[in-house]
Amino acid sequence: MNAPLPTLELIAHATCPYVQRASAVLQARQLPHTRTEVDLANKPAWLLELSPLGKVPLLLVTPPNGPRHRIAESLVICEYLDTLGPTPSLLPADPLNKARHKAWMEFSGSLLMGLSSSFGAKTEAEFDTAWAEVARKLAMVAQSDVSPTPLEARRFFDGPEPAMVDLVFAPVLRYVATLEAALGKDLLSPANPWLKAWQGAVLALPAVQAAVGADYPAVFAARLRKDPTTYLAHRLAQQLG
Repeated sequence: MNAPLPTLELIAHATCPYVQRASAVLQARQLPHTRTEVDLANKPAWLLELSPLGKVPLLLVTPPNGPRHRIAESLVICEYLDTLGPTPSLLPADPLNKARHKAWMEFSGSLLMGLSSSFGAKTEAEFDTAWAEVARKLAMVAQSDVSPTPLEARRFFDGPEPAMVDLVFAPVLRYVATLEAALGKDLLSPANPWLKAWQGAVLALPAVQAAVGADYPAVFAARLRKDPTTYLAHRLAQQLG
């Protein structure tokens, strides 16, 4: 018989990509939970008490008849959540394959940092430089030697079914979709059609879609327009006429 599940509360922010990782795993593992949104520009005192760095996501875990615990860092949260619930693990059973997946999950963080740089670029040239580095790293994900499965047989990162690594990369692929909408062009297909197909497959997953609110595109576009000096804000302003 499965042990009773703990009570789970995810401390979150609407547009944080690291929150999206944890939220997608919560959804994929079908884990009951509550979600508390915080304003990172005006952090509540209780968040700083629970998380010295004031970061999200933060997972509050209360076992049955036990004290509450707190878990920080998105990948640590994701791996813990994978141990809960009745659905199959999102990580490979083979230790070597699991380690390989986790290494690529870590790699996705460098892509998120590169994409953040592209969002803040002030000129088209700065954006192109930032995007070129992101594109170089994305091309590495498409290499057939990242998986034992040949590229043509991979709908997802490592085969026909999604794994945690796909959910962790989802915020990266969503960010790229945001850039594509702002620029009005396909950034992935010209370089590698598999990347575009992977993006579509991952972003169509119900767990990934449920990781953000229905208003996410508008909320994120508003965030980009907050600083009118950026290249993307200028492009969005052009779209609005």
